[in-house]
Amino acid sequence: MKKILRTVAIMLICGALAIPSVDAQSRGRGRNGGGGGGGRTTTTTPASRPGGGGRGNNRPATPTAPSQPNRPAQPTQPTQPSRPGNSGHGNGGRPQTPNTRPGHSNGGGGGQPGYRPSGPTGPSRPGYDHGHHPAPPHHCGPVRPNMPPPRPFYRPAPPPPTWHPSPCWNPIHTILGITIGSAFNYTLNTLLNTGYVITSYTNDIIYLDNVRMLNMYWPDAMLYFNGGNLYASRFVYSTSGPDTSRYDMIYTSLLRTYGAPVSVNNTGMGIETTWWGPGNQFINLIYGSDYSSAGYLRYYTVLSFGN
Repeated sequence: MKKILRTVAIMLICGALAIPSVDAQSRGRGRNGGGGGGGRTTTTTPASRPGGGGRGNNRPATPTAPSQPNRPAQPTQPTQPSRPGNSGHGNGGRPQTPNTRPGHSNGGGGGQPGYRPSGPTGPSRPGYDHGHHPAPPHHCGPVRPNMPPPRPFYRPAPPPPTWHPSPCWNPIHTILGITIGSAFNYTLNTLLNTGYVITSYTNDIIYLDNVRMLNMYWPDAMLYFNGGNLYASRFVYSTSGPDTSRYDMIYTSLLRTYGAPVSVNNTGMGIETTWWGPGNQFINLIYGSDYSSAGYLRYYTVLSFGN
């Protein structure tokens, strides 16, 4: 009996000692992933990260930012055209403000020939325009198909010796704001600087377009010089058919201002009326027909005055 108990005790002791070894082996197998052998297996190095260049522990390379597309080149600003005659001074191509026609800003000359117009800024003086405003051409006169052929200035016949000036005569001191007797160059420069449209000039005549006189516009006007000094003027209006309305209105205006005319003559082609004043001053108003430079019959109202 004792032998049996001893044997059982020895078996229990051997079993107790065997259990830790088996447990240790089971844990070793668990760490080895079920592989054979009791030794520690070498841990496999994980695969390299993307961008690591084959080295397992390198950090991934910072991705390169996509290159920005090149900006399109700025378009070249178009070069603004220089003003005519500006020689590329860079003032741009701004259009110049057109000059106001004389007489637009006021009501007219109060019935007196030679009223002074308003003073809008006009082109520079000839010789001082610096390329901005060319001076009017200097030749034999403008081509005006509706005007009569060029003729010398017509001065009416002087009054009879028994004539005496009217006490209501209003002396004529200026023509278009220019004092009678002014020099040619001074007159030309002043007309340009006050906005008148000068089409051309010769040595003793200045030709103008669309001039206001006695509250009316005249398509053609001429200033006459004698010895280089202003002494007379002529304003012309024409129609293709008979029309005395302008003559009648001008006659009425002059009658109120200067009294009765010295002479009224019926010519074969129309009528001529003349006023005279002190110092050989005169006003001459004519209505009649004539042939134009283009060869057509036209009807003219002509106002002239001066010394």
